[in-house]
Amino acid sequence: MSEETQPLEIAESELLTGLAKLLVLVYLGKKRKVDVIKAGLGSSTLYYNLLKGVQFGYVIVRENEIELTEKGKAIAKILYSALREIEKTEKSTS
Repeated sequence: MSEETQPLEIAESELLTGLAKLLVLVYLGKKRKVDVIKAGLGSSTLYYNLLKGVQFGYVIVRENEIELTEKGKAIAKILYSALREIEKTEKSTS
């Protein structure tokens, strides 16, 4: 991942589950770009994880927009920070 982590890199990461990827992508400001998220995760993965996110109280879906709840924002922030730390560690050991 680069300094400005690309959505596709997050979507293709093997370190995160589908729900975690969704939370991080929305956290990074992709909420108005459902098509971008769908392209990275795939439609069935997106919808399955949206249902899980709503069930756990992490996301709210309004029309074509996905919003994080406070709980979802907190989790996404932690996940994104962890990805950045892993990236730094990988660079320093290479």
